[in-house]
Amino acid sequence: MRTGFGSPPTPSLPAAMSARPRQYFQSIGIAILSLLMGLIVGEIGLGLVYPQIYRSPGVWQHDPQLGWAHRPGSQGRLVSPEFDVAYRIGEAGLRDDDPSSTKGDRVTRVLLHGDSFAEGWGVGEEETLERHIERWATALTDGPVEVLNLGVAGYGTDQQLLQFSDLGKSLSPHLVVVLVYAHDLWNNASRRGIGAERGPKPYFRLGPKGLELHGVPVAGDAYWRRKNEQSVERFFSERSHLYSLMRKAWREQAAISPTGRQRFYAALYGNDDQSEYRPLWKLTEAIIAEFAQRVHAAGARFVLVYAPAIVQIEVDDWETKRELSQLTGAFDLLLPNRRLADFARAWKISFLDLYPAFRRAAKNGELLYYRDSHWTPRGHKLAAVELATFLDRHGYLTLGSPKGDTP
Repeated sequence: MRTGFGSPPTPSLPAAMSARPRQYFQSIGIAILSLLMGLIVGEIGLGLVYPQIYRSPGVWQHDPQLGWAHRPGSQGRLVSPEFDVAYRIGEAGLRDDDPSSTKGDRVTRVLLHGDSFAEGWGVGEEETLERHIERWATALTDGPVEVLNLGVAGYGTDQQLLQFSDLGKSLSPHLVVVLVYAHDLWNNASRRGIGAERGPKPYFRLGPKGLELHGVPVAGDAYWRRKNEQSVERFFSERSHLYSLMRKAWREQAAISPTGRQRFYAALYGNDDQSEYRPLWKLTEAIIAEFAQRVHAAGARFVLVYAPAIVQIEVDDWETKRELSQLTGAFDLLLPNRRLADFARAWKISFLDLYPAFRRAAKNGELLYYRDSHWTPRGHKLAAVELATFLDRHGYLTLGSPKGDTP
């Protein structure tokens, strides 16, 4: 084919047609490569600046009586953007250590019941509330003190009560410390966990003769089988920062409706009409009262400790949650503290509110909470110092002291 002077030769029709697919696939290849490079850069950037990886140590398993419990002899690592700590569960199902075999009359044995705060979410074994209490209590008294950590992530006071009846009292404690958290109000009313674990659980209801236990045995096999299976979703959630970020955003939106968030906080801190939530408080108070009675029946003393929530200690955190959740109405952030103090006084239960010490420390600039709302190592230490001092001041660490909870 002839062309004009200086003009490029015009390709034949077959050559032009064969060039188009090559250009098409080249464009697709460049686009895919660019996407992959973008994902890699995004992963690296998030990993360095705003990590999202969460990984469970896998030390919890289905329990037909409690909903879930520690798997004896298990271990793993709990990983989040804020910490990476080892978990080790003893043969008795307790975090850290098994009960000593030399208790006798020389050692004051203390049981610590609670949820993830007692268990030590986000801190190493030597930084847990249990270990700090043990060290400080032993230093304050003449004899050795052994603290056994019965805390399990996600437990409500109802599960802690059942755990004491099944395991705790068999450990022959001198003293039982129960760590209560504001969210236990909803935990105790729920048929499923609302915290670190979301599986089915036992629950109490108030009947004509008092507390009535429901939901036992707990049918949670299917939930735990899905939770523990090696799925593609689990693979990416534990390894991909981008996937974890998108998953977190979706779960936060889908977890609870604005109306649900309003009710959640109104029950805990609402300063308006509380008649709707009075049955929740009565249920929790009945569970605590039953707990104290069973501890007394086992020959031990009972102490109730209130663990303040991050919204009560950090003003900015509360304002952020209030704005994001679009909360309306008046709120009194010390309402749970007063309710529990009044209840404990009426039932002659020893009660320690950690709020004053935590608020003072926070005002002095101490970082007591991770952004996931759990205590930092400093938070655990502060709680332990306050509790050990309280126990020593009231003679609870001295063997052979008078029975009863009221000093």
